[in-house]
Amino acid sequence: MNKLFFYFFCLILFSHGVCAAESDFRKAMKQEQETIELYRALMTKALAEDRIDDLKSIVKEAESFQKNARAYPVFYDMEKMLLSYFVKDYEFLSNVDSVKDFVKHGHYYDPFRDLLYAKLKALINSGKLKETLKDVENESDRAFIYLFLRGCFESKETMTPLVEKYKFQVTKRKQLTYLVRRFWFRKEFDLEHFLAASVGGGLVVSFGSLSDKVNLGGAMDVAVDYMSDKHFYEGFLLINGSGVVNPDSLQFFDIGLIFNYGYRFFKKKYLNLYGYGSVGLGFDGLNASEEEKKNGDLDLPSQVYPSLGAGLIADVFFTEVKKNGDGSLHGIRFRAGVKNVWAHNALKASGARLFVSIAWIVHQHWEAPAKFDYSFRENWTE
Repeated sequence: MNKLFFYFFCLILFSHGVCAAESDFRKAMKQEQETIELYRALMTKALAEDRIDDLKSIVKEAESFQKNARAYPVFYDMEKMLLSYFVKDYEFLSNVDSVKDFVKHGHYYDPFRDLLYAKLKALINSGKLKETLKDVENESDRAFIYLFLRGCFESKETMTPLVEKYKFQVTKRKQLTYLVRRFWFRKEFDLEHFLAASVGGGLVVSFGSLSDKVNLGGAMDVAVDYMSDKHFYEGFLLINGSGVVNPDSLQFFDIGLIFNYGYRFFKKKYLNLYGYGSVGLGFDGLNASEEEKKNGDLDLPSQVYPSLGAGLIADVFFTEVKKNGDGSLHGIRFRAGVKNVWAHNALKASGARLFVSIAWIVHQHWEAPAKFDYSFRENWTE
């Protein structure tokens, strides 16, 4: 019985201690919150009355208090950075490591926060912000602070031309790299990755034993290309037709369904040159008119064979990709190539066919994020 009474007494003491500790913690948190509210009210009043020296003192005390605060911060989101401008802490604002992690937050009502934003926004809108930074001796720091403060309020669309305008004044590599990464964005047509299509026609000359069996022929080609950097990938359909020497009433046809892989070895504004190798399938045979097919029992053999070849392409353009255009580029494609032909079933012959063609070519480019050009800067101060 005595033990039970003792345990019950200890439990009461423990519960009382917990309640007392919880009460003390709540009081401490309430006092901390009230102190922070007081600091923010004092900073608001000093800023509203332009008492900058008093504001500096209050900010210094508030920063010291915040180091030991357990639950509530004195400054939120960008307030510390914006305050640095008003208390003229330009060393902090010009240091990329100090400001690099700032994040724009949505609007919430707070007298101190709203006053900070309103006063700085008024300076930006009036054009006086730049004048207030004359005390910053280093030109690169001065331009960086100006652009950073504007970037706290402006969109990338507005900031992009400003970064380009002041890039010559920002001579510190780390500062300019940060400004470009956070506030600069442009799109441009990607001239190194695009699709192309062409349709054309030309002539075919045969070599080897095939040259004794067929005459000079005509050709039609259709191509769809993908260009990646300097590498060239093409699906190519080549259709050739030639008259047979004997009997001259028949026609020899050769169709190639080919994949071309090539490389662009020369590029100018209006001229691109490519070389390529080919692999695919060929299909050839003999053909006759409908009347001949009705009048006689003709043997018109055909066959499928592996196709190999190579060629050269010259694209000559008479338009250019315009900045505000649709990204298309038009021109003429000159092609010269050679491919093997196996016609054992049709003509008991084989060899190669040299073809030359002229085609209408269209390049289609798409917009992609542009890369900032740092080549204007030969020497960095840091």
